[in-house]
Amino acid sequence: MTSENYYQNDDSFCGEKVFEEYYYRYYEQLHFKAFQYLKSQELVEDAIQDVFLKLWKKRNELHKIDSIEAFLFTCMRNHVLNMIRSHKREILKQVAKYNHDGQRVNNETEDTVCLNEYSEIVEAGLNKLSPRKRLIFSLKTYKGFSNGEIAKQLDISINTVKVQFSQANKFLKDYLKQRAEIEV
Repeated sequence: MTSENYYQNDDSFCGEKVFEEYYYRYYEQLHFKAFQYLKSQELVEDAIQDVFLKLWKKRNELHKIDSIEAFLFTCMRNHVLNMIRSHKREILKQVAKYNHDGQRVNNETEDTVCLNEYSEIVEAGLNKLSPRKRLIFSLKTYKGFSNGEIAKQLDISINTVKVQFSQANKFLKDYLKQRAEIEV
């Protein structure tokens, strides 16, 4: 179904009924795609709402779009990547808290299973770092220490902290990208 079917001669969006049709037609596919990466029903619902809000805001320009489906999936991909980037630190803190508190919940809900998987992937990635890089990464990411505080505590230069953290961060990003199929 192409977008041409929904436009009148004056190039205006035909209204809420057509918007609803798009919503019901693409909701499941967008939901599936977003959940593959976000692993959170709440974040997926937010993403879908934001993507359809963008579609609604551009309703008078849709005659310029060749494929509504391609537009929606491109918006969803970009939105999911932005959400992952913006929530990266929170996700790592949740995983770290979960690991360090030793709270293994017996209720194996889908969210818990996903958290367990990400937790194991992050832990495996951290274990591949040198002890010094792992310590610097943990102090900065999980405990919130500044570069200066870490340098003072470990009796090294601030520049060394920056370089070691940067290298650890890059390694973990690549590791997560390969193992968890997410971009951070």
